[in-house]
Amino acid sequence: MFNRYSISKSQRDSVILPRWLHEHRRDPAIKRFLGRQDDDDPFTEEEEDGLQIYEDCLYRHRVLRVNYTTYDMRREQDLINPRTHPDVVVHSDALADDDDPFWYARVLDIFRAKVRYKGPGAMRVMSQWQDVNFLWVRWFERDTSYMAGFSHRRLPCLQFVDADDPDSNTFGFIDPYDVVRASYLMPAFAHGVTEDLLEPSKLARRDGSDDDWCYYYVCIWVDRDMYMRYLGGGVGHRSTWDATQASRQHAE
Repeated sequence: MFNRYSISKSQRDSVILPRWLHEHRRDPAIKRFLGRQDDDDPFTEEEEDGLQIYEDCLYRHRVLRVNYTTYDMRREQDLINPRTHPDVVVHSDALADDDDPFWYARVLDIFRAKVRYKGPGAMRVMSQWQDVNFLWVRWFERDTSYMAGFSHRRLPCLQFVDADDPDSNTFGFIDPYDVVRASYLMPAFAHGVTEDLLEPSKLARRDGSDDDWCYYYVCIWVDRDMYMRYLGGGVGHRSTWDATQASRQHAE
């Protein structure tokens, strides 16, 4: 069976959630780690209270291995490491007001937790402890003022989501299953750095700096398979047909 991804089962690096949140309470990266009160949440308060994390403990992992089928029907694997290769690409939300087929994020941590649901409507299988893997990420957004794509002969341009924007999600969570591949993002050195997108954060910036590159370029030709994902039409990309069709429109 072809597993979409793999993560270690180790429990050596554990994070006690209440303690961790308290230790980093002044870090802006965890401001909305547990959600926010003004979220348009489809779940009731009783349903949210029914979700339990075993011993309030998360297990941190160093590497996520993403398996994928290339355009020429080969099996390949990308390694995601929050410290060395943290950037990933996922398919954009079909309901979002965005014609870009891909979204981008920087993985800050790879977590696994044992969870169960004991709230309203819970079935027997839900009440059993189950392993759930998830990625804690910092989101990028496309610079819409920059005309990019095949027709403009320019690479897509990204920037981190502004943490001061109340209508945007600066940080969030991703199911590892939804990761298409690792993404290769290149800082736009000519535009320099900025401190305006996020206050000093040790969790969001592992290099100890207090600033971010203003912009990044997406390297769409880092390899042949990646290029075909943007051009569209790769044989091994059947499960991503809608996204590659959108990419093909960008190429015409």
